[in-house]
Amino acid sequence: MPESANATAPQKLPSPTHPTRPATRTYSLGELRELTFSTEHEIIGNGLLCQGSIMVVAAPPKNYKSFVTNTIAFQLLIGGHLFGVERVHARTTEHLFPVKPVERVLLIEQEIGLRDTRERLLEFHASLPLSERTILDSHLFVRSCDYDLRFDSALGIQKIRAIVHEVKPSVLILDPLIKFHTSDENSPSEMGRIMLELRRLIADLGLTIILLHHTGKSEEGKDGLDLLRGASSIAGDIDTGLFLHVTNRNASIIWVDIVLRRGKPIKPFKIRLNHQTLRTEFHGWAKEISDYKSDKLLSEVREVTSAEQ
Repeated sequence: MPESANATAPQKLPSPTHPTRPATRTYSLGELRELTFSTEHEIIGNGLLCQGSIMVVAAPPKNYKSFVTNTIAFQLLIGGHLFGVERVHARTTEHLFPVKPVERVLLIEQEIGLRDTRERLLEFHASLPLSERTILDSHLFVRSCDYDLRFDSALGIQKIRAIVHEVKPSVLILDPLIKFHTSDENSPSEMGRIMLELRRLIADLGLTIILLHHTGKSEEGKDGLDLLRGASSIAGDIDTGLFLHVTNRNASIIWVDIVLRRGKPIKPFKIRLNHQTLRTEFHGWAKEISDYKSDKLLSEVREVTSAEQ
C-alpha cells in the first residue's frame, strides 16, 4: 500500500472509542467477591477471542495459517459465525463461535508482500455480497513487508505504535511473530520482553492481538501451548491458541485444536480451504486423536508417493 494511501484512508472513518488502561488498586477478598464482570468483552463467542487478549494461530510451515487468519479477519468485520462451526442438538443448532463485529482490523504481514496478499484477499472479497465487500474495503487495512517494525527496537516499537495510532484498529494481526524481532526465540528473557511490549500495546491503545507463529519441529509428547516454537515465555502470555494441522492436503482438510485459558474446553474440529474463495469453512467434528494421526499419516504417504512419481 502506498504511503499516501496509508496516511489518508484512516482519516475518512470516525475514530472508534478505545478502552483506556484501568486504574490499578488492591482489593480485599470481600471486595473481590462483590465484583461483577461483563460478558460484553467477548469478540468471538465461547471465549475464543476477548477484548484485550492475545490469540495465536500456530501450525507447522505450509499448513494454511494465513488463509485461516484471513477468514478470521474478514469475519471480525462482517460478523456472523466463525468458520460456520455448529453443533446439532435434538431440536436446535448451536453456532459455536458467534462474532461481534469490530470497527477496524489491521493486518501487518511480513512474508509474501502486497501482490500475493492482494490476490489472496481478492478471491475471498469477490465471494461476498456487495454490502459486506463495502465494509471490508474501508475497514480492513494491510501493511506489508515493513521490516523496520520490531518489538526489540525502540525505533521499531515507536513506528508500530505510530501506525496503530493512525489506523486505530480494534484488532491487530501480526504475521508471523518471528519477523517482528531479531531476538533469540529460545531465550525466555528476550521473548518475555517482546510479549511485555505486546501487552503494553494492548493496554495503551485498546487493542486485541492475533499472532501467527510456528509450532516446534518435534511435537512428540507435547500438547497445548507447549507445541509453540521457542521459549516458554511466549506460551505463558497467550490467552487463546488455534493449532492447525493439514491432515489431507489433496482435499485441503485442516484439523483445528483449540486451547483456552478461560472457558469450557472445545473438542477438535475440521475445516476445509475452499480453493475458489480461499475461505476456510467448517468440515465437521473430529473424532479421536487416533483419527487425526491416521489422516496425517495418510496425507504424508500421499505426498511422498506423489513426489516419487
